[in-house]
Amino acid sequence: MIDLESKYFVRAHPDFQKLTAYGFQKTMSGYRYHVDILDKEFRVEICISFAGKVQGRVYETMTGELYQNIRIEGMNGAFVGRVREAYGQVLQAIRQKCYIDDNFSAAQANRIARLIWERYGVKPEFLWERAPEHGVFRNQQNQKWFGIIMYVDRNKITRGEGKLDVLAIKIHPAAREALSGAAGIYPAYHLNKKNWIAVLLDESVPDEEIMHLLAGSYQIVQGEGKRSRAAFGGQPWIVPANPRYFNLEQAFAEKPEIIWKQSTCVAVDDIIFLYVTAPVSAILYQCLVTAVDLPYAYESGKIKIQRVMRIKLLKRYDKKLYTFHWLQEHGIKAIRGPLHANAAVRKVLLEEN
Repeated sequence: MIDLESKYFVRAHPDFQKLTAYGFQKTMSGYRYHVDILDKEFRVEICISFAGKVQGRVYETMTGELYQNIRIEGMNGAFVGRVREAYGQVLQAIRQKCYIDDNFSAAQANRIARLIWERYGVKPEFLWERAPEHGVFRNQQNQKWFGIIMYVDRNKITRGEGKLDVLAIKIHPAAREALSGAAGIYPAYHLNKKNWIAVLLDESVPDEEIMHLLAGSYQIVQGEGKRSRAAFGGQPWIVPANPRYFNLEQAFAEKPEIIWKQSTCVAVDDIIFLYVTAPVSAILYQCLVTAVDLPYAYESGKIKIQRVMRIKLLKRYDKKLYTFHWLQEHGIKAIRGPLHANAAVRKVLLEEN
């Protein structure tokens, strides 16, 4: 059977508001649309799940029977061709009117690309004509690669057929043994297997774990660039703090140095800008990292902490200055977790008297 839908919707995801405006009806499992084609001889029904999976059916209007001839490879007659072409026009119109183009095939690959942009201000670069689907992510300060999303044959990485997106991530050689055998993680493809791994972007590895590995890769290539940390005290991070769970002002009033959850590869002497979330929604504190990777055991509800860092208060900021709106104007579109402060934000916050 021919998969007629995949070629129209590859490297794209639906905009559900646009689907509704186009005429799709929301159901318990997704969105449904129907339209008549070829002078109402046939009726097309399109279902798009909340996960973005597209299923289409073509029915003969008079009999109500499913018309499968358009999916049979050997059926190439003029009439079947007309029905197939009309169905393709329906799919193409939905793609053009209701979909947003993506850089990569897999939904997880595109999510990771968006998270990289939000945390590091880095977009993929497509460098090779022979492999236009391969996207490279560079450290902004020294232009070294810290991640590569590649579209390759699955059997080049593991067992199976078809192609998939994989993410190459740089690691310390000593970390290879710890990662060996982990679900969804394999030796690198087309790279030095001592220093790189390949992560399948097929939902087998959670986004949070992938971003943690990428943070380590970013730090590795940062060191390869022999960047001087002395210029500004260390790598600057923006770290969210929820006032519903922790009163920072009270904590800093009691002592200028506190422990804080560590969920990424920060290093001693890095700078932390603490962004207090709603209702404040602004950066209020600048801190210096004085210790990292301290073991810690805490779990309550959805909150689980296994390691912490120690941070020392350096400066307070007026809550009216560095608001979420200000951050958006300076290139930070979302703060869902720790992310690197981009050059525009660093320049203002680190040079403020």
